[in-house]
Amino acid sequence: MTSNPLPAVLRARLDYAQAATKKFNAIDSRHHQGRMYDTMQAWGAQRTARWSGRGLQVQNLKRSPPNADELAEELVDDPDWFAATHSLEDLGDLVRSSIKAPEGRKLVVSDLSAIESRVLGWLTGCSWINRVFFEGRDTYKAFAESWLHKPYATITKEERTLAKPPFLGFGYGIGGQGLMTYAAGMGVEMDLIQCQTAVQTARKQCWEVPRFWDEIEAAFRYPAQTGHPGTLPHCPWVRTERQGRFLVIHLPSGRPLYYDAAGYDTLLEQLVYLGWNQYTNKWEEITTWGGKLTENVVQAIARDVLWHGMRLYTRAGGNIIFHVHDEAVAEEDEARAEDWLQTLSACLSKVPDWAPGLILGAEGYVATRYRKD
Repeated sequence: MTSNPLPAVLRARLDYAQAATKKFNAIDSRHHQGRMYDTMQAWGAQRTARWSGRGLQVQNLKRSPPNADELAEELVDDPDWFAATHSLEDLGDLVRSSIKAPEGRKLVVSDLSAIESRVLGWLTGCSWINRVFFEGRDTYKAFAESWLHKPYATITKEERTLAKPPFLGFGYGIGGQGLMTYAAGMGVEMDLIQCQTAVQTARKQCWEVPRFWDEIEAAFRYPAQTGHPGTLPHCPWVRTERQGRFLVIHLPSGRPLYYDAAGYDTLLEQLVYLGWNQYTNKWEEITTWGGKLTENVVQAIARDVLWHGMRLYTRAGGNIIFHVHDEAVAEEDEARAEDWLQTLSACLSKVPDWAPGLILGAEGYVATRYRKD
């Protein structure tokens, strides 16, 4: 006897509908005269100091459908008709599109393209990653070319999508089994053999990255055990030291990352520190290793690069209203919106003085309603 999948489908639709209405409830509770307030928290991410969302959670808005603008206008013009002819799921699709520029203004949006991969290549000295960005090639297609043993020009859209999870995940030490879960979370189905061969290809092709895992783990462990500063032989921009009860990783920007009560647990044979466990919601001992430390450092540097670009844009007279991950969103006068887009992309692409050799790129769009390109 086969089980009936219908109840599970209905539960999933109900959960999605509830999530959609919660988003609009958050908008309703945090707006004043048509403007949203208090939706971003500086230093929201404890480890990397990235900004986090509050209330509306702009970091995890669903991608809008192609006809989102038309649906949004229909909702505004006649809410009763929209409610009668559309589902709550359709309403949830419009949360992103509900962010709209006022009359005579435009949203100017620019995104740092593949910033974590660019930082990873620069930080580790990975010649393959840096060469791909220098040549202006698509990173996922380039990786698929090596992994699938196919010419770059023949890589299909499906193969590019398949190459995305392993390329994004390998840099932080993900294995074959972990990649299956990671890919599924991105909506990409991969079997264990595919995951294992992808990880093997990435680690062989980008051998400098595993070397960095070992070096940063050793640099973390050394001051934790001896009290003396630690260095990375192949990365002069990062160093470590102990300051009282804290183990500190100094970033290229000069900003420190603090790890409370860090040390080496001889029983577990792992690095540990005290931190907030997001799964148990408790302050407790957390284990870490080179791959995880690499993720912390890369994401923290990506945050500093974004902050550097946004500061340049603000100093140029730009008006940033919020930002999501590695994307900055500004609101500017409609007549000069395209000029402001060029300025914003140029500012985000400007390499900070503390990151010589880092290859950056940014691109974006001008629109009335916010969307995900």
